[in-house]
Amino acid sequence: MRSRFLIILIILASFVHAQQNTITNFTGYKILEESYVYTISQDSLGNLWIGTSNGLFKYNGIAFDYFNHDELVNDNFISASIYHRGVVWLGHRTGDITAIHGHDFKAMQLAEEGMSSIVDFAIDGKNQLWAASYSDGIFIIGNDGYPEHYQFVDNEETIQTICFVDEEEVLIGSDDKLTLFKLSSDGTISPIKTIGEVPPSKIVSIQALNESNYIVATEDKGVYSLNLSQDSIQVQTIGNKSMYKDLMISDLLLISPESAWVSTMGQGLLKLYRVSSHSTIWKSEYIPENTPSYIKCLFQDRDENIWLGNYGSGITRLSRNPFNWQITSDPDEDHIAAITAGNNLRWVATQKKLECYNFLGQIIKEYTLKDLLIKDDITALYYDTENTLWIGTNGGGVYRFSPEDEKPQRLPISNGLLENTITSLAGTSLDLWIGTKKGLARYNLIDNKVEWFTIQSAGLPHNVINHIFIDSKLVIWFTTQSNTLMRFENNQFHRIEFPTKNGLSILKAITSDHQNNLWISSHGMGVYKIVGDSISNFRESEGLYSNYCYAIHADRYGYIWVTHRGGLTRIHSEVLAIRPIQEYAGIEINDDFEVNNSCMDDRGILWLGTSRGLLSYNPEDENKKMLAPIINLLSVKINGVDYDYSKRLRLPPGRYKIKFEYIGVSLKEPRKVKYQYRLKGYDEEWSDITLQREAVFSGIGSGKYTFELNASSSDGITTSKPFRINITIKKPIWVQWWFYILVFATGFLLIYGFLRRREYKLVKANIQLERRVHERTLEISRQKDEIQRQGDVIKKKNLDITDSIKYARTIQSAIFPPEEILEAALPEYFMINKPKDIVSGDFCWYTKSNGEYVIAVTDCTGHGVPGSIMSMLGITLFNEVVNNLGITNSGEILELMRKKVISALNQHKKENPSYDGMNVGLCVLKNRPKRVQYSGAFHNLIHINQGELTIIKAERTPIGFTPLAMPAFETHDIKYARGDMFYMFSDGYQDQFGGEEDRKFTNRRLLNLFREIHDKSMAEQKLVLEQTLSRWMGNREQTDDIIVLGFRL
Repeated sequence: MRSRFLIILIILASFVHAQQNTITNFTGYKILEESYVYTISQDSLGNLWIGTSNGLFKYNGIAFDYFNHDELVNDNFISASIYHRGVVWLGHRTGDITAIHGHDFKAMQLAEEGMSSIVDFAIDGKNQLWAASYSDGIFIIGNDGYPEHYQFVDNEETIQTICFVDEEEVLIGSDDKLTLFKLSSDGTISPIKTIGEVPPSKIVSIQALNESNYIVATEDKGVYSLNLSQDSIQVQTIGNKSMYKDLMISDLLLISPESAWVSTMGQGLLKLYRVSSHSTIWKSEYIPENTPSYIKCLFQDRDENIWLGNYGSGITRLSRNPFNWQITSDPDEDHIAAITAGNNLRWVATQKKLECYNFLGQIIKEYTLKDLLIKDDITALYYDTENTLWIGTNGGGVYRFSPEDEKPQRLPISNGLLENTITSLAGTSLDLWIGTKKGLARYNLIDNKVEWFTIQSAGLPHNVINHIFIDSKLVIWFTTQSNTLMRFENNQFHRIEFPTKNGLSILKAITSDHQNNLWISSHGMGVYKIVGDSISNFRESEGLYSNYCYAIHADRYGYIWVTHRGGLTRIHSEVLAIRPIQEYAGIEINDDFEVNNSCMDDRGILWLGTSRGLLSYNPEDENKKMLAPIINLLSVKINGVDYDYSKRLRLPPGRYKIKFEYIGVSLKEPRKVKYQYRLKGYDEEWSDITLQREAVFSGIGSGKYTFELNASSSDGITTSKPFRINITIKKPIWVQWWFYILVFATGFLLIYGFLRRREYKLVKANIQLERRVHERTLEISRQKDEIQRQGDVIKKKNLDITDSIKYARTIQSAIFPPEEILEAALPEYFMINKPKDIVSGDFCWYTKSNGEYVIAVTDCTGHGVPGSIMSMLGITLFNEVVNNLGITNSGEILELMRKKVISALNQHKKENPSYDGMNVGLCVLKNRPKRVQYSGAFHNLIHINQGELTIIKAERTPIGFTPLAMPAFETHDIKYARGDMFYMFSDGYQDQFGGEEDRKFTNRRLLNLFREIHDKSMAEQKLVLEQTLSRWMGNREQTDDIIVLGFRL
């Protein structure tokens, strides 16, 4: 059964910032921690393969995979390894080989059982792979994977390591000598020459420098250079023999023609290096601290990290580190107050001393402040081109110090305390510029005169000067305790104000890059860059360690260095890659930096003073090889289940949650690799940059997608092209083109079959139907005659009824008073009378009684025949009350009319009471004085005088019985002027349905219409009212009887 264990390793890294190396010891997993490591190699995906006596480990920078005998069919003991042509080759102690290609492990047996251990692999000039066994010769492994055996002529030869000279010659190191052999076509290995100049000893490593020069490491006799020229063989000891006394060398790793690493069994790690590139003198340097004592093998990865395969303690990584700390045990000595450099000297001030170092870093002079007669702490240093050191103090002013006479001289710049509290120093050949807490001072070096610039005298934004910087054009720049950058040029001050956030941005230090662009650090708003008139701002959101910055310094390699409390940020001034590197530099969270505590010496080494000591950065010691990570896809999970992504990702129809797990392998700083991804076809936008090593997409439906992934290293180097993997989710069959054709064809056949069967049934049914039709035709003919006879009867009855109704209309018209009475009463009037049916329930009644005209507009209950009957009752009662009884008071007329209607219709009975009646608007034209007397039952009177419309409201009670209260009818006396217009009307006009929304015309529209037409002639008013009603009704049926009477007095 195959088993695999994924170990997320807890890395307890010891960072030792000395001798420009960082040593990382990997601990936290017992199997690896106690392993005996025999070989290390690296594949093209960047993974490290570690062969041990107890299995194989694969390391991708984050996690370890462990493979034991279940995968390694041959043997757990791995004695040699190499990566060649996409395959990791493992040599076993049993003499067998395992080839690993991707996830596949293939066992290979070189010869019969009982063969000796595989001790080494090598590549010849034709890029062919060879495997060397301890005592059974060597094997060439062809492209087909089958080995070809080469054996020694002398079967007693042994092998520890091999190195090809050319296609036919090979150097073989054995247990006791180094020999040059020839490979014959018959499969034999013949000795050409034993290199006797190399003392008898086990040969542990042979490394080629070039075509004829080699480095040979012996177990206990040291390291040698070997030259195989055509004329002679030359051997030289590297270094001197005393370097190797009591050493047991286990491996050699050649880094360059000038340097190499040597591992030992018992004495740790040794570095060999030439004194110079052309020198033949080699020196050695032990790297003992925190490195294991017993180291079996060495390996250099693609990022130039050195890996130590330890004997019994796992692996160790050795990384080049350009940072170096100078720390003592005295806190006062470690707190750096100021630093400056020039003329191959470096000056460092602490709280107690002033020290001078040469270019090799050796201290050449040391002064105590007491020796210098300086009572105050040093706050600033400046070393000019005339070898004069200028010393600024906290309250004691400025001192001129010459290393020759060693007697400081105090400058008489001022007597005030703040003026003598120095914050920054800078200078030119003519002037010394002094920053204080009371302004800026210019000290002339020729006439020793001092000129002060303050808020009052020069308009500075603040008197506390933070930093002074003089650029390549000798322009003076300085910052104050404000957000304003000051420039002094041609004896004039210029201001550049920077934005603030809540008033917290204070400019600190200034520097200039190699393109003469200014960079300014701030306290609160990060870093500013000035290019011409353009200002850029970089803050935490762009990658800065903190927005609160102190010193800022540009080096010779295009980097800007920014210090923070507990942090350090490096910015590439051209590509603007921003990287916090405090962990790499060994900066602790409580380390403090000051604005004036940085300088660069003549060798290009950057020096930073801190509260814990002096930190230096030597660019020569930095790993300049910056590579993009190599992207490895670790797994693809579809709905939570692992999917074999080595095959084409084609999924059946559905909706899926897809999870990609990946890693960008970069063994330099693996946990700082950043990623950006997208799933084309689902989301075209790239994701935000992240440290997460997984991407999840939910609800992915049918379609074609491409997952694209970019990775960038801690140096900001991004993969040249994205990693891609294609995914296809099939469409459901019901959206496939052929499915539509199939459905169409099936549907067509079904419809065709259905129609054919239906046609057959119809033919059969038609035969039967024709028979029935013939039978029914006779019957229908008889029924038609009967229907025709009954229709004639109905038609005759309808004509009789219609004639009766028309005759009723004649009778109704006959009892109406003659229209001449109305014409006499109203010289100007119009009347619209539109019955809904032949006869109407609405009528206009008028008469002349006692010399006064009475006019009533009445709407009886119902319309048609019922309404006409009620109207005849109304006319009869009006004649009785007005003409017979002689009553001409409008209110009294209506009161008596109500009583007579109730009596006539027997509405006083309690059983089955009737609510029939009529609504009346009644006017009496009075002569003395001239006025209109009005009373109404539901019908209002409209009076328009000089354009102003007045509504004389009727009582809300009918002429007839109602169960509600029946108030008395009020008599309204209305005075009028000549030309006033009056309107009387039933509810038929305003209740008529019509218009676009089929609504009632409404009383509001009718009143507005009266306002619009009141000044027109009677004929015109009638025409407008009729046309408006016609347009409103359209094709709709009339709702009710309509009567409108308008007259002008």
